[in-house]
Amino acid sequence: MPLDTSTYSLALLRLDGRRWNELRRIHAQISTQAAADGSSYLEMGNTKILVSVTGPAEGKQSGPRGGADKQAKIDVEINFAGFSGVERRKRKSDKRTTEMEHCLRSAFEGVLLLHLYPHSTITLNIHIISQDGSLLAACINASTLALIDAGIPMTDYLVACTAASSASASAADNASADDPLLDLNNQEELELPFLTVGTLGESDSVAVCIMESRVRMERLEGMLAIPTDDISKLITIFGATGNQGGSAVKHILASPTLPQEFKIRGITRDASKPAAQDLANKGVEMVSADMSSKGVLEAALEGSHTVFLLTDTWDSTNTTSELIQGKNVVDVAKKLGVQHLSFSSLLHVTKTTNGHLSNVPHFDAKADIEQYIRDSGVPGTFFLPGYFMSNIPMSVQKGEDGSLNWALPVSETAKFPLFDVKEDTGKFITVILRNRDALLGARILGATAYYTPKQIVATLSTVTGKSAHFLQVPDEVYKSFLPGYMAQEMLENHLFIEEPGYYNGADLFKNHEVLGETGELGLTSWEAFVRENMGAF
Repeated sequence: MPLDTSTYSLALLRLDGRRWNELRRIHAQISTQAAADGSSYLEMGNTKILVSVTGPAEGKQSGPRGGADKQAKIDVEINFAGFSGVERRKRKSDKRTTEMEHCLRSAFEGVLLLHLYPHSTITLNIHIISQDGSLLAACINASTLALIDAGIPMTDYLVACTAASSASASAADNASADDPLLDLNNQEELELPFLTVGTLGESDSVAVCIMESRVRMERLEGMLAIPTDDISKLITIFGATGNQGGSAVKHILASPTLPQEFKIRGITRDASKPAAQDLANKGVEMVSADMSSKGVLEAALEGSHTVFLLTDTWDSTNTTSELIQGKNVVDVAKKLGVQHLSFSSLLHVTKTTNGHLSNVPHFDAKADIEQYIRDSGVPGTFFLPGYFMSNIPMSVQKGEDGSLNWALPVSETAKFPLFDVKEDTGKFITVILRNRDALLGARILGATAYYTPKQIVATLSTVTGKSAHFLQVPDEVYKSFLPGYMAQEMLENHLFIEEPGYYNGADLFKNHEVLGETGELGLTSWEAFVRENMGAF
């Protein structure tokens, strides 16, 4: 897969092109064998496993294994296809196979609710179709799938992976000089000391830990941390050093639960800048990415469960670039199987006004990207940020007498859905993450409340102690305040706020009810924003 080699050197890639912490491609199926009570097929890279489950079947216990008749016994049988290995001949049962069978039996005895099936036997038949490393881990994962397919209850699902130290087993034990590796192939297992680790899903506790080499404890601890440290889902946040993305990062890190559920990868134009380095020091993986390149985006989004996507209209004078970049991210997210794409969207001004207002591309492009996400089938939630409170200080003029004057081409009764983008974006995003299933396909309106210009200047006057006034000005006068390239767009943007409305008349309170946590959001009021930013006025 193409990589952004400006941020990750090709010299650090493994022989099969993976980074140190990248899993091989995984393909899994269940119910693959109609005659079995449960079955699965699993590919981890080129390691391929078929598993069938028979039972629980009563009256088939025999011999000392499995202990008392008060619970079911587990039988495990591993068979190697003649073409599965390099030697191209059928492998006979040997000590290593017996050890693998014993390991699988012991592992699942601690997970399955065997006491529900007294005097019974559960049989796992495991067929090795192809061997290319991580064999025991693949057997564990395939067996878990087959047992789930059979409907046999368990306390938690058991998943496994391999990890290694970059130094050979005979090398000097300098743990600090080692580089870790995750999910080993056959060649890596032949050359490096490695271990197989199986963990239980919800608790992340280690249920299986097997190593065939001898290494110092310091190196073993480092190897053990590799598969257990990366259990969290990955959320990738675009614009992580900006207002919206930065707020999302801040509130996820501050959440009492989300840091355990998600690891954060931040996307920015330049990961070497101080703002990006500050986030890296907080544990955020920072990556530079060009949204115009699908190859770069594939590397940037690799492994992502969730993506928070922002697109920037003002980053280019080409009005089509935002749409192209947004579609690129969606295409890559679909290809990589991203499970949740949250997008910072807006209404389509041209369509909403039936073409009456048709020059607000920073709204229309985002609405087109939203529709593209919906049409793509990628699971999405759509966050529509309101009118930024931080824009008002930039448009308020200070008179010679110290008064504050705000001039716009709308009436004093127009409704502005004010929003503290830097502080409150993350409050909405964390709620969206916690309620992913309920909010798929939903539009979340990101604003504290509707405020009229009359209310806005009245609050300014009360809080600052200065005289504040609002003035409705003619369209051409307003356009004269702005640079030519954005004058018409900003005019129509504000005319849209006047009629039919920024959110086309939508009720904020009813929209926020769908979040289920409205009272916990603690959104910033206009008065609180002014008090916090007195110096801007």
